[in-house]
Amino acid sequence: MDILNVTTTKNALSTTANATYNIEYSISDNKITKIIAAIYALKTEVSPEEIYIGQILFENDNTTASFTGKISGSKLFADYETILAEIEKDAKSK
Repeated sequence: MDILNVTTTKNALSTTANATYNIEYSISDNKITKIIAAIYALKTEVSPEEIYIGQILFENDNTTASFTGKISGSKLFADYETILAEIEKDAKSK
């Protein structure tokens, strides 16, 4: 049997000053193939439960996003760029 491709899927959690990100990403042949970042508002004393506020999806070299309500995406995309850099570093280390 010849192995043609190996895909690794990882789950991660990242909390920034802006939100909490539940991340699932896949790497195949040292290339990122998919990233799903579900985004949750930061927990507070007033609101201690997780509140979903959107997601950023990277797949097939396309990035899409959706946010609930009147969420401003600029800080969330800045966080995503930092997360993406960490994932790219992980992909290259394989």
